[in-house]
Amino acid sequence: MTLKITFDIARELLSKPMTGPAELAEIAAKFPELRESVGGHINATPMLSDWISRNVGQPRGAGTSDLPSAPRYPVAGEPGRRDRPLPEWERRLAEKEAERLHRARRAAEDELQSLVRGKSLVESEAEIVRQNLGQAKAALEAEHERIREAEGRISEQVGARAELDDIVKIVRTNLGDLEYALEQESLAYAQAENRLAQVQREQHSLER
Repeated sequence: MTLKITFDIARELLSKPMTGPAELAEIAAKFPELRESVGGHINATPMLSDWISRNVGQPRGAGTSDLPSAPRYPVAGEPGRRDRPLPEWERRLAEKEAERLHRARRAAEDELQSLVRGKSLVESEAEIVRQNLGQAKAALEAEHERIREAEGRISEQVGARAELDDIVKIVRTNLGDLEYALEQESLAYAQAENRLAQVQREQHSLER
């Protein structure tokens, strides 16, 4: 058996996004007062929307020669029903729907491929960034090592400079001592020369 669509059932079907084009066509054919709602449904095909735009406000049964009620589909195992060819309007409706689904599938596949390419590009860029970051870290560590070596050399030079300053101080002290000793020796030498001159004068006096 098949489900007979009543007005209340039609309104309920229009509130559901999964209602198919065949059911929408049947509702439009049976209930003229619901045709605007059918035309606004997400699954209304362009062909059905065009028919509704030409038949809004028409009484029931008027203008439905090119859009008959949707056929009753047999339930599995229902006796006495045989397959029969689809009406022209339903065949064209199915072709339009198949074409729409095909375009939607192609668009989804293209978008998926674009996302895959974008993902690959992002992964490649991320790998390059990771490599550059590793190189930058290695260069920074090498620079830190050079800085530590320079600081060590500076410390050694500072230590050597301090030792040199101490040596200079010692040398200056010793130089002062030597200058003082030289001065004393000079005084002693002058005194010795004076005594020698005096002895020579006394010797001259005795010889006369």
